[in-house]
Amino acid sequence: MSNYSVAPMRPGEGTLTYALVRTLAPEIGPDIWADFVGQTLECGGIFMLHGPDGGIFGLASYRPEGGAHSGGSLLVEAFLTIEVGRAAKGRELLLRAIDEVAAELGCREVIQLIGCAPGGRSRADWMRNHVSLSSASGLAFNRGKDCSCGSLPPLSAAEMYPAP
Repeated sequence: MSNYSVAPMRPGEGTLTYALVRTLAPEIGPDIWADFVGQTLECGGIFMLHGPDGGIFGLASYRPEGGAHSGGSLLVEAFLTIEVGRAAKGRELLLRAIDEVAAELGCREVIQLIGCAPGGRSRADWMRNHVSLSSASGLAFNRGKDCSCGSLPPLSAAEMYPAP
């Protein structure tokens, strides 16, 4: 039995996940993350993976493309987990939540956006840590295991660890 649980992010909870995102992509400043969260919650959603103590151990963002309930795709832009051990129970829970949303919306496929290798990748390939932040003007940032095309400048220590 997993000690993890998955819950949808509510408005105002974006800051809870910023430290997790920063571990994979320190170039993403708090303002960039806050903008991404706001845009994502308007047109899709973000699931948070909670550990037994309530801490955040993962997240998955999603948005439908091609119209809800019309057989379009569910796009996953951020998929991150931090788990100790090989069982990957948290990843399984996040993936199940994404699959349930895709079924609810009538999406025919789930695609993780990866700027270096877009398109349909096998499920085993995309169940890994990756962040793809996009904006109305197009792709803004990518970072992950198979990706070296990060396009944001490095942050200073003050930007990476803003004062509360």
